[in-house]
Amino acid sequence: MSVFSEKLNEYITASNIKISALAKLSGVERSYIQKMISGDRIPTSEEVIQQISQTLMLSPNQHRILNEAYSITKMGEAVYYRRVLVKRLIEEIGTAAAPCEPAEPNSGDSAAIPENTVLPIQSRPALTHAFRQFLLQSAANQDKEICLLFQPQNETLADELLLFCRQNPEIRVEHIICFDSELQYQKENRYNLDCIRRVFPLLLSAAEYIPWFHYDSLHSRMGDSSVFPCFALAGNRVLNFSASADCGILYNRPDIAPLFRSIFQNIRDVCQPLLDNRTVSDGKTFWDSYLSGTIQPGVTYYLQYQPCLALFCSMDMVRRQILPDLPGKEEILNFFDKRLQKITLMRGDRQNISFFTEEGLWEFLHTGLVSELPEGIYHPLPRAFRAELLRRMLSCADKGIYKPFFIKTAKFKISHEFSAGVEEFQQVRFTLSHPTRGLMSLRLQEKSVAFSFRDFMEYLQDTGLIYPREESLEKLREIQRIFLNESGSAN
Repeated sequence: MSVFSEKLNEYITASNIKISALAKLSGVERSYIQKMISGDRIPTSEEVIQQISQTLMLSPNQHRILNEAYSITKMGEAVYYRRVLVKRLIEEIGTAAAPCEPAEPNSGDSAAIPENTVLPIQSRPALTHAFRQFLLQSAANQDKEICLLFQPQNETLADELLLFCRQNPEIRVEHIICFDSELQYQKENRYNLDCIRRVFPLLLSAAEYIPWFHYDSLHSRMGDSSVFPCFALAGNRVLNFSASADCGILYNRPDIAPLFRSIFQNIRDVCQPLLDNRTVSDGKTFWDSYLSGTIQPGVTYYLQYQPCLALFCSMDMVRRQILPDLPGKEEILNFFDKRLQKITLMRGDRQNISFFTEEGLWEFLHTGLVSELPEGIYHPLPRAFRAELLRRMLSCADKGIYKPFFIKTAKFKISHEFSAGVEEFQQVRFTLSHPTRGLMSLRLQEKSVAFSFRDFMEYLQDTGLIYPREESLEKLREIQRIFLNESGSAN
């Protein structure tokens, strides 16, 4: 039996209804229901589940559980939960950024650790307290860099680190993370995805947070034979602790710290940066980072609050809207020229599938402001340009080279500050608006998670999280009609 068949059988038994009566009342054939109960068949669509749920008078929560059991059976448990994690990661990114939080007054918790201290720690609360004290003393000592080697799945320590990073913008944190090499990432990858999910809030904190990664067998690396595989290092202080963070040793010795610093550097030398091209919007490297990847002629995917308008933009629009006295104007225009040549759909040699919100499209149409660009470098696009971009979107959609899908925001939350693009099989780029650092471009380096994002984009087209393609096109045409009427009235 499958997960779905077991749950369906449970609800039918609890309802005390005969299969013949269920078939008659629901309109689903009796033989079909019997095969679903035995696990020989699964429903052809969620509509069948809806018919059965209504007949069994299931509660909303029971209906949700039955739908989830259906999805698990249809996709397989590993794939289902991997996709759930990607969705969760996307929805949480929008709430991850937080402004710098003022540190609470020192209550004595960060008392200095005497030099030449070797202090054993024998419980999880004591280890958490020692980690907090370690971080606080780093700020008190004005240490400019902290080196960390531990897994972000340790929620207690990760939360302590996040609070510290939000309160200390002057600190640089280098963090080495181990990704599981034993996972079959095309099917599972839940562990590695969860690592990424916990890293994003740290990336969007006030501190300069730099994550590195490498692959290893977590079972052997974090097992009982590795007594203290994790550590934190700053100045002459080292906190060396177990993978479960329930015991460790705290050192404050000038002869011990160099050993751990050497270990950290040796591991970092074989690591890769988890996210490349992390830059701010007022720097030249932000523009260059957009051009660093090679976009293939195949299908690309974009997921964001507003539609990606650069797919339909042209240089005549850009030249007219860029501020005339903008510093480095020619360099920025050169960026736009190269970028538009890479991603444009107007030549007809590429295909794109885009997911965006109706609210985001209307925001652009009403303001002329484009969320994918930093503010202060261009005039809002005039209504004529907005209407022309909308016309080009529909023209490319009619040709089949552009597939727009409106997101059902009640079911799938997309932050205004977030966009994701899958430009190759294993190349994912995020654009995020940091509350204090401006627009940021991040390219994901870890391949198993990049694969998961690509898979999620492909899967998203067949879910109830978006409006179907034809319905999305109808909505797009209706929005065009309303906007043109509004434009006519304005004139």
